Amino acid sequence: MKSKSKPEVIEAFAELVRPEIEDERIDLPKAALTFARIEYPRLEAAAYLRRIDELGERASRKITETGDPAESVAAVNEVLFAEEMFRGNTADYYNPLNSFLNDVLDRRLGIPITLSLL
Repeated sequence: MKSKSKPEVIEAFAELVRPEIEDERIDLPKAALTFARIEYPRLEAAAYLRRIDELGERASRKITETGDPAESVAAVNEVLFAEEMFRGNTADYYNPLNSFLNDVLDRRLGIPITLSLL
C-alpha cells in the first residue's frame, strides 16, 4: 500500500472534522488515527479501530442497565484500566507518543485526551 503525503493526510483529517459535521457525529478515533498518519504514514487505521470496537463490546457486555451512565462508566473503566491496564503517562507526560492513538493502544499508556478517545 502506498503511503500518503502529509498534505494528503491533513486533507483526509480535515474531511473527517469539517465544520458541517455536528461535533457529536465526528468519528474521533478515526480522525485521531488519520492524524497519526503524519508520523506513521503506513498506519493501518482499520486494525486499531477494530481493537477499539472490541474494547467497547467487552464493556457493553458488562452493562446490565442500559442507559445508566454510572454503570457504563464503571464498565469502561473496568475494561480499560483494570483488565487492559491502560494508564496515564505521569513519568513522561509530554512524550509525543502519548498523543498518537495507535501508540496509546500499543503501549496502553497515554494522556487524558487520548485515553478519553477509547
